[in-house]
Amino acid sequence: MRRRDHGRKRAFFYACSTYRRRGKAIRANSDEVPLALADDKVLATIEQDLLQPQVVERALARTLEILKGEGGASAAQRELLGADLLKIEKELENLGGAIAQAGPPALFRRAG
Repeated sequence: MRRRDHGRKRAFFYACSTYRRRGKAIRANSDEVPLALADDKVLATIEQDLLQPQVVERALARTLEILKGEGGASAAQRELLGADLLKIEKELENLGGAIAQAGPPALFRRAG
């Protein structure tokens, strides 16, 4: 991540640190992406690809198979997976709430 100061304002970007430190002879990638734009894209992709009911249901079904012993996991593995499942469910709940509260990413909002 890089930062540029513009008077009292700061702008943040994702950029190739190798290019910045060692130059174009070592790395040709001089691209910089505004932090907010990249973050919006990542969140939109997560929402679009991962937070779909069928994806979450499939992951939960597979986890339940393992927890019930149908997947060949040991009792210790099932216990660890159960703890992971609770953590993931909480994270999904928090992420869903954050997305709902924030509204659509800036990329999808109409200018106006």
